Amino acid sequence: MGFLWNLLKVIPAAEAASGHESETANDLSRVSALLSDALAAGEGELGEALRPIYLEYLRDHPDA
Repeated sequence: MGFLWNLLKVIPAAEAASGHESETANDLSRVSALLSDALAAGEGELGEALRPIYLEYLRDHPDA
């Protein structure tokens, strides 16, 4: 569950970094939006913005 929580915490910043600032406000105010984003977080521009988070997690948890 730790990885999912970390992912949910960084999605708003990743949305902003990927050029979707309007999504940031929505994500901060609605947990359901974060969960939806988490399910598709590996795709498209958001996936690219989150790539460092995935790689860091895999480095820190080689058995994951």
